Amino acid sequence: MSVKKRNPFLSSKHPSELEVLEQSPTKFYSTDTEPINCQIDRLNLIIQSIMKDFQPIATDKILEKHTEEYKIEEDNEIINFEDFDIDSEEKSESEDEELYSRIENLCTIIDREAMICEDYRAHEWRNMETGNVKAKYRESDEDPFSKKIECSLYDIYNLFNDLQSIIDEVEMNGTHERNIILGKFDLTLSVNHKEFVVPDKEWLAKVSSANSSTSGKEKNSSDIWKYKAYISQLENEVEHLKLQIALPKEIVEFGQILQESLVDSYKSILPDEDFSIDLSKSAFDSFPNFSLKKKELDIKNFKQKNADYAKLKSELEWQINETQILKSRYHTKLDEMTKKQEYFQEQTNLIKLKMQELETMQKKIESDKNLIQIKYKNIKEEFDAIESKKATIKLEKLHIEDEKKKLEWDRDQLEDEIREFNERKNKEQDKKSDWEKKRNALEISIDEVKCEVSESPRVFRSQLNRGHTYSEGNLDTSRILSKSQSISLPKKDLPQIDHEMETLKSELEKLNSSVENMTGKEKENTKMKINKLKTQIATLRSTKAISNSLSRSNSLKNIMAGLEKSWENSETRRSISRPRSACMTPITGLSPRGSVLLTEPSFSESLSAYRILSYTPEPITPPTPESEKIPVRPANKPPLGMPNIMKLKRDSNPKAEKETDVLQKQLKEKEERIKEKEIELNERETRLQNTWMKIPNADELIPIVQQEMLRIQEIKTSLELKQKYLDRDQLILSRRLEQVKVKENALAEKEKELERRESRLN
Repeated sequence: MSVKKRNPFLSSKHPSELEVLEQSPTKFYSTDTEPINCQIDRLNLIIQSIMKDFQPIATDKILEKHTEEYKIEEDNEIINFEDFDIDSEEKSESEDEELYSRIENLCTIIDREAMICEDYRAHEWRNMETGNVKAKYRESDEDPFSKKIECSLYDIYNLFNDLQSIIDEVEMNGTHERNIILGKFDLTLSVNHKEFVVPDKEWLAKVSSANSSTSGKEKNSSDIWKYKAYISQLENEVEHLKLQIALPKEIVEFGQILQESLVDSYKSILPDEDFSIDLSKSAFDSFPNFSLKKKELDIKNFKQKNADYAKLKSELEWQINETQILKSRYHTKLDEMTKKQEYFQEQTNLIKLKMQELETMQKKIESDKNLIQIKYKNIKEEFDAIESKKATIKLEKLHIEDEKKKLEWDRDQLEDEIREFNERKNKEQDKKSDWEKKRNALEISIDEVKCEVSESPRVFRSQLNRGHTYSEGNLDTSRILSKSQSISLPKKDLPQIDHEMETLKSELEKLNSSVENMTGKEKENTKMKINKLKTQIATLRSTKAISNSLSRSNSLKNIMAGLEKSWENSETRRSISRPRSACMTPITGLSPRGSVLLTEPSFSESLSAYRILSYTPEPITPPTPESEKIPVRPANKPPLGMPNIMKLKRDSNPKAEKETDVLQKQLKEKEERIKEKEIELNERETRLQNTWMKIPNADELIPIVQQEMLRIQEIKTSLELKQKYLDRDQLILSRRLEQVKVKENALAEKEKELERRESRLN
């Protein structure tokens, strides 16, 4: 039997790892020309790639192809270890070569068995990893993924993160064990990524090539020790493999028998050397001799094992297909999960956008709420201001009622005075009639005196020399004029009023210049101040006009007093005047019979020489029903029982005309300011209504406030009308009082004059 030596490890046909990985899965099938070692190496690379990347490579057909080569054959002949002829020295070299070839075949068989075991182990690991099976599930045949697992999106994210961390840990360290929780299931996942350690084939090839070149007798002791070292290394590797992988029992027994046969062959080759191997660790003590029958039985068992392996292979194919299906399902689920993740990411982005919009809306609502609160505060302040105005209006109303009562009381007093004046007038008329009688008596006496004078001219001349000439031209007008010129207006408070008006006008100009630069409440406050200043200036002007009117009334009073005195003096002089002679033409004032006409000038005629400005108030619109109770007197009608002394022409007194024009202008300015104020109040009312509409329950508040404002407006208009009438009545009554006082003084002086005349006549 010839054994052809070959070195598959140094063959050029042996492909590299990159070339094997670049081939397509359909090219991984073995061919008749490809050596077995190359197929084993390729299978090892495929298993490594499966363990690393879990790629479904068609290893089942490779196993199916190589299960037929598990038989120990060479040139289609069964190797028999008892065919070695130990005694023949001619076959020593061929036996060495055959021994090396057998060792090589044995190594390949061991490698193949290791690959098969690794394939089984890898298959089981793949089942465990793809199925995420617990330890309890590995003992049973139940599939937890066939059941319904309830979990949330958070659990799926945690599972994805755990798997990623396990993959990173296995790639870095090689092994990893971890518990994974998915819903209510707790899965224990153990990953072992350590690959099967294969002996260094290059070193074995070098050793075998070096040992084959020497003969058995020429080998020195160093070569023997090399063999011993090599055998010990193989033993250590076998022990290591035993510890790592649980080999089948038949392979272990075959290895032990092979070990004994190798020891016997080495002893036969080197009988002189002390070659002993400690087989205490071996399990071959029960097999001291090796027979052909035993080998045939082993071969039959090995064939039976091959059949079992074929069955296992078919089962593994089914399991591989199932794993591929599970893997495809896993990938589909993973794609679905990625799609769901993208969908959830989009939803989260939309939710974030909505949250941002809600935050902006919330900020806007808060800002609007703050604005509403500010507006509510402003409205509340304005409402409080309106309430305060109501209170002030009520106080003014009470004050006006008090003034009204006072005016009624003054009116009663004036009526009493008018009544007294009428009584005095009647008495005066009675006295006048008495005085007429006395005058007639005096005329009679004067006629008698004339007759006497005509009889005695010396007496008449002596009387003339004494200065008893009484004529109408002898009135003491110079004294009256001096008195009228000495009368002056009361200007005691006018400088103060002028100074106050100047200060107020300067403040008004400053505020008007600064209003344009202001905004908001400051502008409204300044406008209010401007209106107040305008009203103060108007009141000062009115007080000035009243003081001027009072000064005029005082001057008229003095003039009337002077007139009354001059009238009395002229009357006394007329009563005493005498003609120079009876032949002379009668002078003015004499009777048609030649006597002096002592006619008494009436009181109205004496006042007609002095014209007084009459107060003509502006026409006022008819009052409301509330103000109809106030008696309204016509504009130019004089009081009851009084002469119309206030009715004078304007052309005669230009100074009074100017003052009346000033008063009319002031009144017009007041009316314009009132109209502007009303427009401002209407605008404010509309603005408040617009702001109140934004307040909750505004529909109920607005009509109430509107009714209250209308009521206040009506009260205001009625009070303004009442105030106008009361001011007019007050001015009229003040003038009437002054007139009454003047008349009382005149009457008192008349009474005194009459008493003096009566005393003289008596």
